[in-house]
Order: sequence, then structure tokens, then C-alpha cells
Amino acid sequence: MAVVVRSENSDIADGTATLTVTTPAGTAVGDVLVAFVFADHDGTAEAITAPEGWQQAGGDGFQGGAAFGKVFVRAVTSAEPSAHTFGVPPPSSCVAHVLCVSGADTTSPVDVIAWGGSSSASTSQVAPEISPARPETLLLCGWAGVAGASSYTPPGTMIEVADTPTPYLFAAVARQALVASGATGTRTATASSSTAYLSVSVSVSPAGSSDGAETTVWISPDGTMIPLEVEWSTAGRFAPPPVLVEEGVPEQPGARHREARHGVREFSLPLWIEDSSPAALRARMRALVAAMDPVRGEGTIRITTPIGDQREIYCRVSAGLEMDETLGRTSGPTLQRCVPMFRAVDPYWYDTTDTIDTFSSADTATFFPIFPLRLASSSVFVEATIINSGDVETWPVWTITGPGSAITLRNLTTGYALTLTTTLAVGEHLVIDTRPGRKSVLKNDGTNLFTALSSASSLWPLARGSNSVRLEMSSTVALVSSLQLARRHRYLTA
Repeated sequence: MAVVVRSENSDIADGTATLTVTTPAGTAVGDVLVAFVFADHDGTAEAITAPEGWQQAGGDGFQGGAAFGKVFVRAVTSAEPSAHTFGVPPPSSCVAHVLCVSGADTTSPVDVIAWGGSSSASTSQVAPEISPARPETLLLCGWAGVAGASSYTPPGTMIEVADTPTPYLFAAVARQALVASGATGTRTATASSSTAYLSVSVSVSPAGSSDGAETTVWISPDGTMIPLEVEWSTAGRFAPPPVLVEEGVPEQPGARHREARHGVREFSLPLWIEDSSPAALRARMRALVAAMDPVRGEGTIRITTPIGDQREIYCRVSAGLEMDETLGRTSGPTLQRCVPMFRAVDPYWYDTTDTIDTFSSADTATFFPIFPLRLASSSVFVEATIINSGDVETWPVWTITGPGSAITLRNLTTGYALTLTTTLAVGEHLVIDTRPGRKSVLKNDGTNLFTALSSASSLWPLARGSNSVRLEMSSTVALVSSLQLARRHRYLTA
């Protein structure tokens, strides 16, 4: 889920032994506080301390001629104090930036931390590259230089969180939501004064990432993919709603069960939209609303789960893009929360790629899951065991390549069959699509062969588990005639 900076507070000290920062606004149980504390080079790292309940992330930061620094983290509790007092070296000018972060792993919030900097004066100040192990982490970079009344311009890919000067030190923190794991590259801020500097890069892990992370993408009808920053408070992604059909019996208690099926699924995904300026945020909001417009067609929610697999569901937005722009915890100049409701008339999650099996007379009977395989010019062309590893039935797409005639496809497990009266020459093929809403029988030249199906035919699904499948086809040719089966397994849950 998305890791988001909810709010921030900063304070400075100049020649005192403590520095007190008010708890950021809106801090709530389940959030994580991250503190960046910098002191100019007249002090020592040992003198930078945090109050009870905080833990230091990584080691000490130091750059000769510039600054000392430490990063501390704390999981917010129900007894959260109104302020936090840090120890700092009395001779130094010091800055503390305290960020309230929502959606972070409260057990191990910091994934990677690295310190950098340079003793040579420069206005281009580089935060080091790090390599988060998980996707959807939050990258935080900090810089501190030795000069008074100075400031930073953040890197173009980052959004500034805080920028604070003191008489002898200035420091800033910027943020960036990362989609993928792996090397981030460096981040270069521009200082208004050319100085030696200390820098740090930190990745904050999403909640639940101790067992892997989860990413969510919206795929619009035109194929545009938009990464979503999803809050850890979704609803409706697991079991689809059951529909139980019952019939009352006159003069008897209760009812008789007639049918059980799954109904239309509705689920919500609380999202955070953020950008570097009010103008950029407005453009991003407009783009998201347009991409999710249900009038444009059915879109797709695709999730990479903590297990590492991917599943997707086809849906439309039914509500929630109106957005509550009340200034506060859900809306600000560069941040907006919205909670779209999605409606999936097909309530199941799908694999994101097809599982494909191909059979021809060049195959042998030794590979799994095919066992017994019969290949000849007789009517039984292939018999195979197909595994549907999903939670419910799945609807295959068959491609039959000629030559061949008198075609019958049987599911020996369920008893269903389809029979097609047609002849395929060498180089010809037909596609039988059994998927609901797409059912068709088309030859490669575009000829519609649906009317060639026998009246008793069924465009049948693969049942959950093991299916014994047989293709009966006459006049086949070894090494030329073939059968391909493509399907996407379907699941009850994300």
C-alpha cells in the first residue's frame, strides 16, 4: 500500500542542548514518525539523541567541514505526546525535521539508509543512490549545508517536505513515491549557497512489507497504466458476495435451498494523489478522473501481491471520483485523497497472462500434465489431462489448425461436448472462443462458423481441478495438424 507523508513539523536550536518539535498535525495510531536531525560541524554525533520510544535508523552521518546527522523513527501510539525533545550539541546550530508518515510498516519502517556528502563547496548537492528491496517504498532525501539564510531547491523528481535555515546551518527534506524496487539513482538538490554538505537517502517500507509488498495499477480501456498509491484500508477485494436463492415451503418452517452463486462485486480503494505544486496536483487529478471515466469502457485493476504473483479484475468506477476537497487530513495544496468505488460485473480475479498448452503429432506422451496422448489420422487426435488451478471454472480459447474435419471437443470429466461440421485445409485454422460475452467460432479468413455447431453443442468451461479433454478430428496430418488451448485461471480473491 502507498506510503505517504501526512504532515511535518520542524524546529531549530542555536547554542542550546535540546530541541523540541511539536508532533505533526493529524498524527494517528498506525502512523510512523521519521526525524531528520542535523547539527553543524562544531558538535558531535554522540550529542544527538532522541527521546524514549525512538530508534535510530542506520548509523551516524558525518561530513568534515559540514555537518553531523542522525535519522530516528517511532511508531505512533495511543499515548502519543504533543511534542518530542531531542538532545543536540550545545555549540552547534541544529535543525530537526519530524515527518508523520502513513501507510508505513510500523515494525521495520526503514528498508535502506545511506549517508553521503562532500567537503568541497558546491551548490549541486547529491544524496546517495540506494536500492530498496521492495516496491512501493517512499524515498526520503535530506541535505544539510553550512551557511546562514540559505535554502534548497529539491530535485525535479521529488517534492519538498521541509526547508529550514539557522544562523549557521540550513537543511531540507524531500520525498518521492517509488513504484519499483532496485537502484534509485542519486538525487541532486540545488543549494542557494555553495557549501560543503551532508546528505542522506532513506527508503520507508509500506505496511505489511515484512512479508513482501503489494503494488496496484489501474489500466484504462486504451491500455494506459497508472500506478495507484493505495491506502491500507481497502474493502471488498477478497470473497465475492454470495447470492443464495431459496424458496419458502407452504406450512413448513424455513425454506429450501435452490441455488448459490456469486453476485456482482463492489470494492473500494482509498487513493492518495500528490504532486509538487497545486497546478501539478490539479493536472494529475484531472488525468486520473479521465482515465477512470466509466463511460470510456471497462478498465482493469492489476495487483502484484505480497506473494509475488499478479492478479487482475475487470471493472468500472461507480462512485468516489467526486473527491472531498475539505482542507485538512484528506486534502491540501499538493495532496488529495479519494475513495473510488469499483463495480465488477464479473466478480472474479484473473491471471494476467494466458496459460497455453499446444498439442500436435510432434509431441510425446512424457511431459506433464499430458498423459495419455494419442496422435493418428483416426478420429481421436488428442486426449489430455488439463489442470485448472483457479478457484472456479475457466473458459478456454481453442485454436485448431488443419488439415482436419469432423471436429468434436469433449470434456470427459463434465460430459459436455461441442461438435463442428467443417473442413480445414492445410494452412487453415479456426478459433473457438468460449468466454462469456465473447463466444464465437471464427475461421482464419473471418468466416463465422457458429452456425456449423450442432444443436447439442455446448461451449463448455474447464471445471476447477483436473479435466480429461479429448479432440476428435479426422483427416489429420502428422507434424501439421495441431490443437492449442489458452485460458486464464480465475480466483475468488486478490
